Amino acid sequence: IVDEEQLLSIFIKKLFTNLQYSTITDKLIERTVGCFSDLSQGYQSVRRLVKLDPIQYFINNHTQDLFPFLHHSSTTKRSNNSNISASSWSRLRTTFYAAVGRMLMHEFRYDEDDDDRVEAFMKPFANHSNRLLQIFKEFPDFTAFNVAQFATMGQFNPTMASLDEIQSLIIGIVRDLRGLCSAFVSKQAYASLFDWLYPSYLPLFLKALYVFYDRSDVYNPLLKFFHELTSNRQERLAFDSTKPSAYLLFRETSNLLYIFQTKTIVHVNATIPESDGVLFYKAKLKPIITCLRIIRACLIGNYVNFGVFHLYSDPCFDNCLQVFLSILTSIKQTHLLSYPKLTIAYFTLIETLSLVQSDFLANLRTPLFGYVLETISEGFLSPDQTVQNSCCIFLDTFLSYVFRSAKKSTAPASLMANVNEYGNLFRQILINLLNGIIFAECKNIYAVSKPLLGLILLNENQFFTEIKQQLLYGHTQTKQAVLSTALDKLMTGIDRTLTQVNKEHFTQNITQFRNDIQDSLRGMMINNNNDLSSFMSSIPLSSSFLSTASAIATNVPVTIAISTLIPSSSSAAPVEELMTL
Repeated sequence: IVDEEQLLSIFIKKLFTNLQYSTITDKLIERTVGCFSDLSQGYQSVRRLVKLDPIQYFINNHTQDLFPFLHHSSTTKRSNNSNISASSWSRLRTTFYAAVGRMLMHEFRYDEDDDDRVEAFMKPFANHSNRLLQIFKEFPDFTAFNVAQFATMGQFNPTMASLDEIQSLIIGIVRDLRGLCSAFVSKQAYASLFDWLYPSYLPLFLKALYVFYDRSDVYNPLLKFFHELTSNRQERLAFDSTKPSAYLLFRETSNLLYIFQTKTIVHVNATIPESDGVLFYKAKLKPIITCLRIIRACLIGNYVNFGVFHLYSDPCFDNCLQVFLSILTSIKQTHLLSYPKLTIAYFTLIETLSLVQSDFLANLRTPLFGYVLETISEGFLSPDQTVQNSCCIFLDTFLSYVFRSAKKSTAPASLMANVNEYGNLFRQILINLLNGIIFAECKNIYAVSKPLLGLILLNENQFFTEIKQQLLYGHTQTKQAVLSTALDKLMTGIDRTLTQVNKEHFTQNITQFRNDIQDSLRGMMINNNNDLSSFMSSIPLSSSFLSTASAIATNVPVTIAISTLIPSSSSAAPVEELMTL
């Protein structure tokens, strides 16, 4: 061995040998693909790899004949004692082509030869896609997509291949393309991939979802591929201003989500029982998580002006939002808060919607708005910092929209109805936030202070005044003076507006308020403990009684501290208070 390049070449040849001849040994294939993926991580590593002859040969000859484990029916050739599931086996294709894509992207010279290089590399995928095009040739075209089209479409009965064979082809292609797409992080590389996909092959996947709407092994990887395709990694979705590629991508994605809503969700709601936890998650919750991520990726990608769809009466954007509402009505709140991935996907999407389309959430029908607000109330109690921050952003954006609309006298009736209907829930959220600030550690006090100001101003006279009176009730005059001073300082210099400057001033006040309250409560606890110790020392008690009393005091929830002091209802509606601003 002369140098490191020769040593690396030996490693690569061994890896390729494993992939070529060890199709039955599952563990060996899995570890080989993992090792190959690790070697392709990092710029310096890829720069050395692309210089090797085996890598160049592979980039130009990555066919199923050379690597049998890529064959769509390879899952049937595995050993009977295999401990790797079929989905995990096919998932290796994504990892494999992600590594290959990183090396292919390194060879981009950002000139006219790049298109030819990509076209040559994509030839095996084009062959499989063209075969699927022939299979779906008799299937109606989704170019002119409309709701009435579903009513006229019958059962798909292919004659060129069986449904199982078509399913294997689709799964293999979408997993391979997902791996490539995740590696193409530059604008030029992604544009080359999209030009290859559209308009030739991308509509094909809509037909695949329509046909296999009831097979989770198909629609789960298909949805994940679209999530990767719509993710604006490193600002790669920056098309030329003369091309409508971004709008075409969103339109196809919206149509895909609409098919998922009208076919898959309806099917799983009617056939998948909640009692079967594994199947329920795989067939219903897992694709819903991916759909929520797709919607968020489209909204946060900043590559589409959604106002254009309304301008030209294109229903794609509205259909996308309706998919979100359909998902809300199909899952329970307990599911949203019980599955961590679903929880994160939901709350991050709520945050994005509040920033991008605040009027959409604010003017939801009253039951749906109540559903969202109840999840926000529960989210504030979550130990996850990401969930809490998303709830803060949603509530701050919503209240700012409410005050802004009321000031301009342009508030819709539905908005005011929602605020008035759930006034008590807003009140409970404020109680929870104050509990967290006064009694808990409250690491994200900066984020919490923003919606807290809006909640205080929403019911200032009847709401915050009562809380102040109840906080002072039952304490000695000395303690009342300390608490009253801290509460008075809380709104010092604060206007009855939700401007950014006003929020910053309130954040400073709430930080000082918390410090003053913490100091006063700490002093109260020390004095109370001293008084209790003096009192208990004068009364002989058994050790069992003392341990029981200590356990009871320890297990009392912190939320009782304020919630028992604050009345459960307010005499005036929030809307009446809002109209006085």
